[in-house]
Amino acid sequence: MQPQDFHLTYRLVPTDLLAMLRTRRRHRSKVTAGLRIALHAVILAMGVYALSEWWKTGGWFDLGIVAFLLLSPLLVPLAERLSYRRVFDKQRLGTTDIRFAAGIAGVDVEAATGRSHFPWTAVSRVDTSAEHVFLWLHTYMAVIVPNRAFASSAQAEAFAAYAKSHASGPAL
Repeated sequence: MQPQDFHLTYRLVPTDLLAMLRTRRRHRSKVTAGLRIALHAVILAMGVYALSEWWKTGGWFDLGIVAFLLLSPLLVPLAERLSYRRVFDKQRLGTTDIRFAAGIAGVDVEAATGRSHFPWTAVSRVDTSAEHVFLWLHTYMAVIVPNRAFASSAQAEAFAAYAKSHASGPAL
């Protein structure tokens, strides 16, 4: 194998998609993160206000609104997690092999649902973790390459370095 050619076959597991979600969250802009925190604070304040009003008047409907407002900051991450799980199941990612190749021309990914080629100019960012290499194509889509697919951790590190040196897509 030449240093610039990487050929792998692997299967994804649900935790691979969750790791991508965690990595995506880590790279949100400060403005996006600030707006999200402000929105959650407003919703919680509305919930506290609604709770104080419910305490005066009572009623099950009002209590439902209070519960929704107080729990909604927890519902957003839960909904994201469930949607990634649904994508995982729909694309049969845990039951089919993914064939991955990377070289000077870009990245090729083939699975039961289709085949894709991404030139390096389409890869905006490369993130690494202890268990994965993520080739980000845009904010919500990444090619996930688990380190377990490589013969050794040295090969995984070599691929990550190679990908970082070739990724030249638009900044996210």
